[in-house]
Amino acid sequence: MAVRIGNFRVFIGTCKEKRMKRWYLHILAGLFLALAMASSFGTFAQPKYGGFVLREVIPFGDQGFAAIFLDDLKSPRGMRLNFFTPDNQSAFEEVIPLERQGIRAKFEGAFAWNGRLQVLTSLYYPGPKRNHLLLQQFAVPDFQTTEALLVDEAYTPELYRVPFGYALSPDNTKVMFYSWTYTLPEDPARVTITVMDQKLDTLWKQRYVLPYKNESLYIYSSRLTDDGRAFLLCENYTGKVGAYIDESKIDYFVLGAENEEENMLIYDLNPAGKTLRGLHIDPAPGNAMSGAAFYQDPGKEIHLGVYFFHIPPAGGKMTQTFIPIDKETYQSAFLYPGGDGIFNANRHRFESYAVNKTERLPDGSVLIFAQQEYYQRTENVFEYNDVLVMRIQPELNRLEWIRRVPKRQAETYNENVFSPFSYKLLPRGDRWYLLFNDLADNHASPGNQRSLDRYWGEDGVMIAAEITIGGQVTLYNLTRLLRSKSIARIWTTHCWDLGARELLVFGEGPALLQNFLVGMDWEELRKQPSLKWEN
Repeated sequence: MAVRIGNFRVFIGTCKEKRMKRWYLHILAGLFLALAMASSFGTFAQPKYGGFVLREVIPFGDQGFAAIFLDDLKSPRGMRLNFFTPDNQSAFEEVIPLERQGIRAKFEGAFAWNGRLQVLTSLYYPGPKRNHLLLQQFAVPDFQTTEALLVDEAYTPELYRVPFGYALSPDNTKVMFYSWTYTLPEDPARVTITVMDQKLDTLWKQRYVLPYKNESLYIYSSRLTDDGRAFLLCENYTGKVGAYIDESKIDYFVLGAENEEENMLIYDLNPAGKTLRGLHIDPAPGNAMSGAAFYQDPGKEIHLGVYFFHIPPAGGKMTQTFIPIDKETYQSAFLYPGGDGIFNANRHRFESYAVNKTERLPDGSVLIFAQQEYYQRTENVFEYNDVLVMRIQPELNRLEWIRRVPKRQAETYNENVFSPFSYKLLPRGDRWYLLFNDLADNHASPGNQRSLDRYWGEDGVMIAAEITIGGQVTLYNLTRLLRSKSIARIWTTHCWDLGARELLVFGEGPALLQNFLVGMDWEELRKQPSLKWEN
């Protein structure tokens, strides 16, 4: 059966597994590590709770940051909370039991809100076949419980069905939760939207019956605007559910929900005569929503250009823009001398990109970040390659500039939360930073027509690519700096911007089962040697 793993479709498992949310696959990990942590200021050991694994870090500005550890990433019995001061010293810790009456909770997420730490967990009760979404609120830095409530519940016939999601408004004044009640595969999907304020009072709540079957619906992500409008990015498969997926029978759409509206609005994302790949959606200024994808001719793999859509504030009509990108423009965006010629296998074709971020700028232009992601079926290998960054002017139907940050990474599928593959995007003022690992040879002085080799997770180089609003790209080599702090490779999903003070990087040490969390000043990053090419 075809399932989604990240942006990939892979043929494994059963029909029901196909519609699992993509982020659920990443937390089904049975990783047990003895965790030692180090910073630029010193090492803080964890002798008392040696079986806990870092799951998340939540910044609290000048106060410091909270770190969340679980004793089992798949079905934890306990959660340890640590609060670290700005000099990276552990100030408070608390262990929270997550097992209730023999049932273990699943970690759903955590975020800082209203000056407190919010932790979401869910519990599945096999008898009544119900999932409960629980929100626990802790004061910082001492982790005193200030609130605990049942946010929502959903009927689900199987434990693997993941029915919940959440999103914060850009101004952090509201939070939205959705729950998906899954009955029979042929039944219509039922979704409940709940929007709360910072006091955890419900602003509005509504249950919707959707015109889609449970087995054919797939929810990619959820978003919330400052005025409390909720959005779900979805697909509906109109073909026969089975081992083969006919891409031409996938309908993409955004569901919009507003207070006092009994039905969801449906924003159709199926342009006539085109197919879409790699959809993504993000909030935009003025209580709007923007998204992007790449468009193709039906049945073809080569991208023709970028597709952008904009959902204005309540009452407005969605607009759509198609901006073509020809092969020459795509190839000229590569940073190496001479572009990437015919010897660069799998890299000179404008295909397999998925949008990871859209950001609407004050002048109306849009920044789009995308990564080349595809599955080599004959080798059972996933590749995460170049990052494509572009700035477009939708109103003028114009491509301002386009850049391709080179990298080539490959892995066989694993379910670990901790991965050295892909990249982490960190916006900072008028610059954006991409953190990733790659082979050193891929970033040496390349010469013309050089192909890139696959990075398989070994010790390589650790790179920060800086992108300016004008499209200037600078690649900083962080390898010497991070190795001096005991990091041999970055786990890219676990890096955080702590504000004015520093960048927090989590990575793997030079020895097995040694893992380190280090603080690095942003100015220290920009003092590292840059990798330069003459275009």
